[in-house]
Amino acid sequence: LPPHFLSLIDWSDPLQDPVMRQYVPLASQTLPDHWLLTLEHSPAEGIIHKYPDRAVFNVTPVCPMDCRYFTPSYTVRTGPQALHKQRFLPVQKKWDAMLDYISRTPSLAEILICGDDAYPLSPDHLRDICGRLLEIPHIRRIQIASKGMAVCPSKLIDPKDEWANTLTDLARQGREMGKRVEFHTHFNHPQKITWITESAAQRLFKEGVIVRNQTVLLDGINKDGGLLRELIKQLASMNIEPCLVQGDMVRGIEDLHAPVHEIIGLEAIQGSTAGSMTP
Repeated sequence: LPPHFLSLIDWSDPLQDPVMRQYVPLASQTLPDHWLLTLEHSPAEGIIHKYPDRAVFNVTPVCPMDCRYFTPSYTVRTGPQALHKQRFLPVQKKWDAMLDYISRTPSLAEILICGDDAYPLSPDHLRDICGRLLEIPHIRRIQIASKGMAVCPSKLIDPKDEWANTLTDLARQGREMGKRVEFHTHFNHPQKITWITESAAQRLFKEGVIVRNQTVLLDGINKDGGLLRELIKQLASMNIEPCLVQGDMVRGIEDLHAPVHEIIGLEAIQGSTAGSMTP
């Protein structure tokens, strides 16, 4: 875990800490995984195409954090001894085939650059991939997904950081072409938000970068209406658009999976949040 995240953990009770539980699994709680349900939707190595107009473009098997609830967590590093990891190395030489599939699939309008995180990409690679995607006529939206704002927000407030500057340049280029280049991040609990996070979010807002947040509903961590209201309130104050999703049943999150019949009760938060910031 990066130092920034270690500073957010309540070390007086780490096993119950909402930040710690999202990233450190217990072997006693795991069950057989069925990650093939995701891999069988891969028409080209590195591409996951599950929905008609949207595909995931996996760029690297490296991530700043090993999130237990992350769908492609089967590819990240080697993991704990209790878990088997699928080897997945979408190196640069494979990107041409991935981009070729996207260009030959006119039903696609939205591409999520992920797998496992876009933060480790070099600025040149980020610019190359997004630039080539923007040139494909039927691609209208590009989403650059990263936990970077939550894990290492200082990178985004450095005016000399090439990655952050590349992100803002791509968003500007997209607007000039009538397309959207967005930044997607993960905040599942208010405890993750710090003054550094707020500074990073405001910098991107001033630069015209749309930032959207995916909050994964996790049992024992954020499956609480009051807590989610506070999280959404803080995200809104940073000009980050909220979204709530139910986590996939990947191995290692059995204790975090929130049943649908319990999630339905969280609809109550819709009556206490402004319409534009209602998930």
